[in-house]
Amino acid sequence: MNLEFNIAVHVLAFLTKHHSEKFNSSSLAELTCLNPVQLRRVTTQLVDLKMINTIRGKDGGYLANDRSADVSLGNII
Repeated sequence: MNLEFNIAVHVLAFLTKHHSEKFNSSSLAELTCLNPVQLRRVTTQLVDLKMINTIRGKDGGYLANDRSADVSLGNII
């Protein structure tokens, strides 16, 4: 396991717990105590894998989708 794996698990758990809310990268990094640059790198991968959703623009952010709660650790690796 590496740092990106740990960040991915942390972000998925946080967004799943707050499934009805969206968070921009700055607030998500602050709330999860993660480095914003590393967080954005991992969230980009999670979006590409369709594990989380993103809304672009001024009022955009990251949010959990239907698949977020069902992701296994093996899928993240």
